[in-house]
Amino acid sequence: MRAHSPASPLRRLALALAFTTATLTSAVALAGDVKFGADTLEVDDAGALTEAGASAAISELRQTAGDNSWDLHVWVKFDKKTPQTPIYIEFHEMVDDKPQLVWRNEDQTFQGGTTAALTMRLEGVGGFKADTSYEVKVLIAPKGKDKLVAKGELKLLPPEE
Repeated sequence: MRAHSPASPLRRLALALAFTTATLTSAVALAGDVKFGADTLEVDDAGALTEAGASAAISELRQTAGDNSWDLHVWVKFDKKTPQTPIYIEFHEMVDDKPQLVWRNEDQTFQGGTTAALTMRLEGVGGFKADTSYEVKVLIAPKGKDKLVAKGELKLLPPEE
């Protein structure tokens, strides 16, 4: 019976390279983009953000005064022309170092194209809280299966005093 010989340095290098390549290529590369606004973000005739729209994009949204809600405008750019499909906007909060889905908004009005603009109200009674950051994921389901197309981060702030 032949004893098992230790792996050669060349074999160990090959295994390390294979593992590293698999790890690096398994990360999700998103070609889409998502921007947030306190107001509608200005777009051109093709639906692309104008310079003014891009500069009005925010990462923090102030709560509506006298109301426990936040009015949010979302602009999405897809990596390619997308067919008519529902668009889902998910809001995830980190709880005990794990992302927890707070809310999933479904928009059935998207007629297809390379960009989309949506408006929604985030309600405190729906689980949203001031001084909390949310990972926002944009998904589509053209063949009945969710596909992540863009993600961003949004922090909700209390009203100004």
